[in-house]
Amino acid sequence: MKYFKHYSDVRNSESIANLLEELGLEGYARYWILLELLAELYDGTSTKFKIHKRTLRTALRFRSGLQADSYAVAIGLQPGYTVVVTETHYFIDAAILSELQSRDYKKARSDRATTAPKNKNKNKNKSICKTPIKNDFQDLNLSDAAKEWTKKIGQRTTKKMIDKYKPDFILEEILEAYEWTLDNPDKKRPNVGGFLSNWFKNSKNPDKLIVDPNSRIDAELIEMLTGKK
Repeated sequence: MKYFKHYSDVRNSESIANLLEELGLEGYARYWILLELLAELYDGTSTKFKIHKRTLRTALRFRSGLQADSYAVAIGLQPGYTVVVTETHYFIDAAILSELQSRDYKKARSDRATTAPKNKNKNKNKSICKTPIKNDFQDLNLSDAAKEWTKKIGQRTTKKMIDKYKPDFILEEILEAYEWTLDNPDKKRPNVGGFLSNWFKNSKNPDKLIVDPNSRIDAELIEMLTGKK
């Protein structure tokens, strides 16, 4: 899991308030460091982890193993956690990660954009943008804020995108890219055209290009655009 969301008033929850009262701000900071560490290890399926004591003690900046053990026990009392301490390892079941995963930005897109593709896996063959895109992205079914964002893209860059990529791919990726900027306000992207160009290029969608991969000429073009043979 590359990132997760949490509510802005989480510090006021009963469990976190108790943690703050017992362990102070350092304990609160370590709580989020631990959660970040577990999120990095989380593969989207199992929430159970085996972590060596030295690894966790170093990550949480504890000077002694006894301090780390005491903290691990305290974390085990928090909702969404189960911790077992052994001589050499911590066995942590962080069920809270499953809840955090459900707040993924792809599932929250509909809260901000007027249109988000629904039942994406059930409608892979159904285009979400049925008409060709003309000269800009203002005809796309986007929120007003997203349309205003796309106005920052130069006409030349826009034309290249329209000529290169399929309309449904453009709509879907613009939605995702715009939501990403909202979820990551600290990572400013003043050059929207360059940002989107790289976003489109790095997309793993195999059906994004207008060109025909079965054509020798188009196959050479795909290789040029993607760098893949």
